[in-house]
Amino acid sequence: MERSQLLFDEAGRRAQIADHMLTMTYPLVRDPKLLIAVLDNVYKSMDASMAAALVQALEQKKIPYVPEDFEGRFRAYKQYLA
Repeated sequence: MERSQLLFDEAGRRAQIADHMLTMTYPLVRDPKLLIAVLDNVYKSMDASMAAALVQALEQKKIPYVPEDFEGRFRAYKQYLA
């Protein structure tokens, strides 16, 4: 399986986890700490989605490289794909 597809799958999984925690678990538990975990999963989902799009563009030779850090990926995403 291609790396970009693995990253897209990871992004979807993280988004589903965040959704489940927010809609199912949080109403039962009502612990504010759970909201931090929800935001963490949303962040990781967004990061994996951006990385997947950049890796896919790299595989298609549309961009020269994919940065390793979040800020670099964000700048590259805005510059090449936005």
